[in-house]
Amino acid sequence: MVRLNESQRDHDEEVCRFAQVNAGWKIWSTCPTVANTVELPKFHYRGENYEPDVYFIEVVPYPGTHVPRPPHLLIEWICEVETEESINEPHTHKQMRAFTDYGGNSKVVVLVPNDVLEQMKANLERWGLTVIEVHPWGWDPYASISQS
Repeated sequence: MVRLNESQRDHDEEVCRFAQVNAGWKIWSTCPTVANTVELPKFHYRGENYEPDVYFIEVVPYPGTHVPRPPHLLIEWICEVETEESINEPHTHKQMRAFTDYGGNSKVVVLVPNDVLEQMKANLERWGLTVIEVHPWGWDPYASISQS
């Protein structure tokens, strides 16, 4: 997959921003400034292994407490950052399929520039992968929680 230099820089900055927002969890990321504190699982599709930009394990406490849930109730976040150039690539389709095929108690999220948000949603629908959440760059999964 070929990205323009500016798009690659913006992609890398968004990966690091998202990884830093979630660095308090057990995390693995391609961002060089975030320490990997968990081993990355294998995400296989048609004999190939695909690597997300950010993977982290969220330990959600029971409602109204600070008591962590048992391990089988943890949420594994599989997060990919795409650019305008990469949202239509066959590689992106294969990645998304590998991430959704992983199973378990996982949540797959793709972050894209705001101007291609609807196109990414349409791609996922065409690929039969509507379980994947699509959000614009800059999205923080915990912003709505901290504002309450």
